Amino acid sequence: MHLMTEKSIKVFLTMIYARYIDRNGYSFHKLTEYPFPITYEPDNELFIERSGSTKKYLCTQYFKELEARGLMEKSESSFYLTAKGFTEGYKLKHPLKYFCKVHWKWGVATAIAVLGFISTVIYRYGVTCISGS
Repeated sequence: MHLMTEKSIKVFLTMIYARYIDRNGYSFHKLTEYPFPITYEPDNELFIERSGSTKKYLCTQYFKELEARGLMEKSESSFYLTAKGFTEGYKLKHPLKYFCKVHWKWGVATAIAVLGFISTVIYRYGVTCISGS
């Protein structure tokens, strides 16, 4: 029996996001044009349950979980990433890029503050204090 965890849900979303990006790039407008069928066969063994020679794909359970979280939408026989799912997948796949993209203003402000501090120290104590003369 397979136990769904928060980590496995994130791994699944990252896998789905990567598949979408491989096919469509970073385009939001094609989200509804790229379906993930209910019979989707995953690349990752984590989402395949084996019993002897029988394989059971667990994707439908994960699709339903992502749908409940608002990260995917369901049609008759397929699931689609939502804009929220795309963004969450981007965040999981590229955490540093996402952090810089969202918080770049704080980085600029911090750099300016550090430069201001350094220039104040140089102005107040002079260059001779820093060089040791």
